[in-house]
Amino acid sequence: LRYLRHNRADVLFLAETYDPGMAWECLVCGDTQIGPASAEVCPECSGSEFRGLTLKEEMVRLAEGSSCTVRVVQENDFLMAGGGVGCLTRY
Repeated sequence: LRYLRHNRADVLFLAETYDPGMAWECLVCGDTQIGPASAEVCPECSGSEFRGLTLKEEMVRLAEGSSCTVRVVQENDFLMAGGGVGCLTRY
C-alpha cells in the first residue's frame, strides 16, 4: 500500500481470491489502518476523523491513478505465500 501511495509500484498483482476486508483512512493525514473498525485516534497524527474503505478497491484506485498496471492472477503459489498481493516497483 505504501508503494502505491508513493507512486513507486509499476505492476500490482492481486490473487483473484484476495479479500483483505475493510480498512480505515485517516482524513487528516491519510494513514490507512487495516481492520474491521477504526481506532479512536490515528496512531500517526492523533486525528479522529476516518472513512471506511474496501482495501482491495483502494489498491486498484491508487494503482490506476499512478499508471500502475493491475494484474489479477488466478492461481499462483508464490503470490499466495505473500498473502495474495504483491507488486513490482518502478525503482
